[in-house]
Amino acid sequence: MTDTIGDDNRLSPEQGHGDQMQDDLVTVRLLNFPVRLHQIASEHSDELMREFALLALRPPTDRPGHTVPKRLLELVELLGRQYGAFGQEGDALRDHAAARGQAAVDLTYAVPRDLAPAMSQLHDLLEEADAFCESEQLLTLAASPLEREFRRWFIEQFTAQAAGAAPVPWDGPMDLREQEHRPTPS
Repeated sequence: MTDTIGDDNRLSPEQGHGDQMQDDLVTVRLLNFPVRLHQIASEHSDELMREFALLALRPPTDRPGHTVPKRLLELVELLGRQYGAFGQEGDALRDHAAARGQAAVDLTYAVPRDLAPAMSQLHDLLEEADAFCESEQLLTLAASPLEREFRRWFIEQFTAQAAGAAPVPWDGPMDLREQEHRPTPS
């Protein structure tokens, strides 16, 4: 099968990634990736996306931030379409670690360098989504401080490493329960 590039000059997951993309790939390493915390954050994200999908059908135009659901859904769909295939191996390893009950795993992704700006945009929209949730306009609660910290670390690893920085291991709690039992600094 021959790889082809779409009209927007980006390779879609259905098309795979061939030799012409190899020069544009950057290796991103997620060290000490917190498997359980990722599961918790993913569950929250899934809840948010379901609620946003409903809101996007009939946006509450009288509310501040009413465009956030549609913009976030569009960006998530675009990221999945353009870059989803590049994460399959790392995602499979992460899922295998979760099935074995591992607390953490080191993951490696080979992703297009141009993913970094889209990841930054995703972070900004997720912050807007949290503000939308905090203003009690949704049933879904805003992400917890730990989920936000994890999300920032995750996105920063992609954006920083795409720019040539070294990987920074996750050094926070492995899940929400661990954070609840940590002593607070005096």
